[in-house]
Amino acid sequence: MKRLLYKSLISIVMVISMLASSTLPVFSISETMAKEKEDSKSKHVIPVLKITPADKTTFVRPDTPIKIILDSKAKNIKWFDKKLKKGKYSVTLNGKNAKSIYDGKNFTITVPNNGLNRYTTYNVLLKMKADDEGDDEEKEQEKDDDKDDDKSGKANFSFSFTTGSAFHEATRLDVNLEKSKVRVTEGGRLKVQVTDDYGLPAKNATVKVASNSQNLVVPDLLLDADDNGKGVVNLSNRVKEIVLLTVTSQDNLYRDKVNTQTATLSINFLAGPPQHMSVQADSRLKVGQNQTVKGVVYDQFNNPVEDDTIVTATSSAGNLSPQKQSTKDLYGR
Repeated sequence: MKRLLYKSLISIVMVISMLASSTLPVFSISETMAKEKEDSKSKHVIPVLKITPADKTTFVRPDTPIKIILDSKAKNIKWFDKKLKKGKYSVTLNGKNAKSIYDGKNFTITVPNNGLNRYTTYNVLLKMKADDEGDDEEKEQEKDDDKDDDKSGKANFSFSFTTGSAFHEATRLDVNLEKSKVRVTEGGRLKVQVTDDYGLPAKNATVKVASNSQNLVVPDLLLDADDNGKGVVNLSNRVKEIVLLTVTSQDNLYRDKVNTQTATLSINFLAGPPQHMSVQADSRLKVGQNQTVKGVVYDQFNNPVEDDTIVTATSSAGNLSPQKQSTKDLYGR
């Protein structure tokens, strides 16, 4: 009996020794809990791949579609896909429920857009509903569902964007002169283009030009739907001078600060072609003597002509030298 008991003890020790030497996977309690926590956390995060419009985007067109595209390769996509197909979610715009459509084939949630308000910040919230959020019939149907799916009911995703102007609203102004230097006898032409934030032509705007000169004559420009946002303002001035222009566009429907745009530029009105001149000379000249004749050349509006204007002189008696010369300054002399 003693021998038999001794042999049995030896066998037990050998078995225990073999088990201890084998390489079996061992998980500590803390590691197991951490893994479960990570899995649970992933079920609270909606696997969003892309959104339209992008988060924090500004000047978004009012007709831009609102879309949330999920990552089809995410580990937890099946949980959220099942919830979305059952309608266990909601989308709100600035706290108000919005109609939405889920495309399970492309994992895309779309909010139909009938036209967003101008210059408005929209906060979009996608919120998953827990299984107990529904009618009694739905609750009964979902009793047999995997309880882990309930954790996705706490998940949500949000982003925001800000729209720009209404379509064809006057918010952008572009101006340029055909010529920065023009003769007073010709006048100037100011080209104007007024658009919305997206480059579409303004359909109801007024353009006005102010200046630092009382001599400038300029009419207002009205742009309507037939003008394609473009027009020409004629600038008339009979006085030789440099004029500073301030161009202002104003939408005729909206009256916010953004609807009044200004631009500044300058135009140089030059004298017209020579029309007449005044001469200064002694009335009497003795034979054999010389005399200097001075004169000022003017255009038809009595502006002194520009420098280097050619002047030709003739006389009925005596000699003139030189017979042809040019004015030397801005005063037509």
